[in-house]
Amino acid sequence: MGLLRSVVDTVIANMTPEERVEAIREVAERAINLMSAEEQHDLALHIVTELLGPMSAEQRQTLARDILAAPVAVGQED
Repeated sequence: MGLLRSVVDTVIANMTPEERVEAIREVAERAINLMSAEEQHDLALHIVTELLGPMSAEQRQTLARDILAAPVAVGQED
């Protein structure tokens, strides 16, 4: 495991910012696909909570208004 970790660390250290973004997306997608629906919900809630953490009450209210005012396209992708 130590050798593999060293190789991974070296590859990551030599990645461009764009390659890192793509790798993060790919790894996250694979991990999410392995999760149960409950685990996916818990992760989404955690991410939203962390993102909201530093926002002021006014910023949160503005965001909530913006989200509620946006049209919802359920089951449709861009």
